[in-house]
Amino acid sequence: MSSNKTEKSEYSNIPKEFGKVLAILRKEKGMTQYDLVASSGLSLRMISDMERGLIQPSLITLFKLAKGLNISILDLIKRLLESM
Repeated sequence: MSSNKTEKSEYSNIPKEFGKVLAILRKEKGMTQYDLVASSGLSLRMISDMERGLIQPSLITLFKLAKGLNISILDLIKRLLESM
């Protein structure tokens, strides 16, 4: 059985990895952060903070990002899992 400390360290890199994946996907689509703001309805600060791994997106935010990138939320999560 794992301790909370082990679980924290195991998952502590997720925000940074997600941020990298988000930036890669955005660039693959030829989008700027401003383009993603327009297509997702999220703020520039939120997108910037997510790409830098400073915040973790909520489920609703994940749906908005996927819609803004014109991909499924499953593809978004799959890319994250593949990067870890």
